[in-house]
Amino acid sequence: MPVEKEVNGKRMYRYKQQLFGARGGLIMIFDERDGSRTTATCDEFQARAEALGLEAAHCVYADERKALEDAANCMEACAAEAAAQGDPTDPAVQEYHRRHRSKCGSSILVGDGTAKLGPGIGGAHAKLTPPPKSVLKGGVLLPGLGGKK
Repeated sequence: MPVEKEVNGKRMYRYKQQLFGARGGLIMIFDERDGSRTTATCDEFQARAEALGLEAAHCVYADERKALEDAANCMEACAAEAAAQGDPTDPAVQEYHRRHRSKCGSSILVGDGTAKLGPGIGGAHAKLTPPPKSVLKGGVLLPGLGGKK
């Protein structure tokens, strides 16, 4: 089973009407039959791949066996990609994120684009342009949208 597509450098695999790929240490599974989405851990997905491989051994027809073996191989590759990203259910990964979590509140950087917001934000000399006089007098900016004609 070849790689279906690559999104932002990450591989997405397909088996029949299911699309799956590694995201943030988990496997995201998209079912195109009903549009549902689900996630699986690396260990759970690896167990599914092994079960699919065992099922392939019992197939009578070679094309069915090949399709199931390819699916199992892609599932194992996807589980390896997710494990390389760091399984969030792994205690070592949880400890890493706990140690590296920010201990202070969030901050917002103010750039040049906020200079137009007025005094106190971006500089005292910057102001927004006033609204058109037609708005102040109750006029209509866009004809046909109500108000005066």
